[in-house]
Amino acid sequence: MEEHAGADVVRFSDFRFDRRRGCLFLETADGALTPVAIGSRALDILSLLIDRKGDLVTRDEILNSVWPGVVEGANVTVQISALRRVLDEGRSEPSLVQTVPGRGYRLAAPVIPWEAEVHPEAHGVDNRTAAELTPVRGVGAPPASQARRLSGQCLFSESPRGGFGRTPPPF
Repeated sequence: MEEHAGADVVRFSDFRFDRRRGCLFLETADGALTPVAIGSRALDILSLLIDRKGDLVTRDEILNSVWPGVVEGANVTVQISALRRVLDEGRSEPSLVQTVPGRGYRLAAPVIPWEAEVHPEAHGVDNRTAAELTPVRGVGAPPASQARRLSGQCLFSESPRGGFGRTPPPF
């Protein structure tokens, strides 16, 4: 198995992937990390591609790993597209997720284990979760019990109150 396969945090291209938190971050030109909005299934596929470090991963392997027991291959196509949209945004080079027609997919970037102890900048802003970096918007702040429960999570979403869309307004 590769040396980075079990690493909690890995770097590739301009990205840092934190497996513990299930978060993907984009490193900006000034070295700051910005959380990237991406679904959990796409992150599961990314994790699998990272573990295989450049080796082909077949559609069946992805299905069995990410959706055990599901036989619908369209799920893979949708999530690979979402992954490419995020990873390739603003790139002029070829995609970081390569397709080998009829055979599978591979991550086309060197993957390096990233140790927080070696990088002093990891203590502070760079080490916070997306939930800590993103202000809560909407009707009000989440109750304290929700805030504690979600403190280690990457994303927080709050539904709007009734009256938006097809939901009738409360009277």
